[in-house]
Amino acid sequence: MQRTRADKDVFAGIATDVLSDKQARRIQEDYEAQRFNQIFPAGSLAIPSMLVSRTQQMRQLSALAAELLEKSPSAQQSLIGIVLHGPRGTGKTTLLKAFSNGMRDTAATQVINMTGSGELSSMDALLNYLAAYAPKQSTSTTFQVAISAGVEGHLKRTTSELATEQAPLSPAHLLRALASATRPILLTIDEAHAADPRVLGSLLNSIRGTIDRRQGISIGIVLAGTPDTLNALRHEDCKATWFMDRADLEGRLAAVPNDLSIDDCGRAIREPLLAAGITIENTQGFERLLGECKGSPYFLQLLGSTALSAASQNDDIADFTRARAIDLTFERRVNARYHETWSDLDKKGLSACARQMGALWRKSIETGRIIKQGHIYEVIESGLTHAPRRTGRSEALGRIEDAEATFEHLGLLWSMTGHINGPWDLGLPSFFDFVEEQFQDAQNIRHHRVLPALEMDMQRLFQEIGPPAQS
Repeated sequence: MQRTRADKDVFAGIATDVLSDKQARRIQEDYEAQRFNQIFPAGSLAIPSMLVSRTQQMRQLSALAAELLEKSPSAQQSLIGIVLHGPRGTGKTTLLKAFSNGMRDTAATQVINMTGSGELSSMDALLNYLAAYAPKQSTSTTFQVAISAGVEGHLKRTTSELATEQAPLSPAHLLRALASATRPILLTIDEAHAADPRVLGSLLNSIRGTIDRRQGISIGIVLAGTPDTLNALRHEDCKATWFMDRADLEGRLAAVPNDLSIDDCGRAIREPLLAAGITIENTQGFERLLGECKGSPYFLQLLGSTALSAASQNDDIADFTRARAIDLTFERRVNARYHETWSDLDKKGLSACARQMGALWRKSIETGRIIKQGHIYEVIESGLTHAPRRTGRSEALGRIEDAEATFEHLGLLWSMTGHINGPWDLGLPSFFDFVEEQFQDAQNIRHHRVLPALEMDMQRLFQEIGPPAQS
């Protein structure tokens, strides 16, 4: 049977269970060259050969691929876009890049990659970028000017100066020029939370207006970012309410949490280590450190790269014995991540808010109750009220909404469902255990001093939450 474009597996180059011989050879080559981040990459440096526990997200992205690659698109197809949202370090960029590369490999899709902090930071930046992809031949003088400037790498004139009497330059015009090609278009936006809401809204509305199923014009978009990406999409300046329509919300949102199982973590590290020719020593210590990853892909990457580096100095043996090189280095790197986030919050006067969130989360686990928006407001208000004062000044944020937005931007607070009212969860629960340790430590005088007042506030809230749920 002849394969259609929609039959293409866009994730064919990514293993989810067992590495192929080709992937194993590449890992061994990277290890021998000490390119450790090629095997366990952080951020967008590379795509790992092993991608575990993301079946649901890959299924949603594949549905978008099928819609774009179908030769005769149905008028009922309306997915158009996917939003990968979740805490920092959960692998959203990895998913986005794997999908983008897979779509590009089909040779049937024009893929355009952007970032919220770059191409969507201003309208001129977006127009310049799209103009570089537009066909060289165009009947519009506006297109000719824009394309000429875009190919050179930057727009030499502003948007208003580029406008002509025929038509003002806009994302819609450039998308129509792009859509005149026979291939469908895939736009990807990493760091979508950093996009200018007005520019993002203009792009989304232009996409919807350009799609024409009857003429076979298909455009898809994938956004990836921290939980406050949804705030950017809902911003009053975005004005793309159709994209966040509740009727399509469930299919369009792809939550990416810190939820890797111990088995998945073990496979994601064990397979590449063995492929590199490394012997794992002390399996109990290995499993203990897998548990310390707390289901976080970021911590998993830290453990994998730490094991590779240690093995390269230890006759290709990864020794997971407690208090050996891997154990000590991994603990130091994890604590560095905690301390960095802690410092960011403390400088803004939000450390007490983080303490209250952690206490609320532990109580919700104990009682089986969900965290609602009202609970979040109360614990943030309590934290702002009893914020530990810094010498000479206080930097506590004055508005609860601003404080909540900060926690969402840091990926520490989010709603997997994407609903404004929750239910809410913590993006990295283990960080809040670290915060509790700081407040319980009497040597941290500023923080320990306000702990009684914080606990009194939490006791009042706990009474409202109620007794443990009956099983």
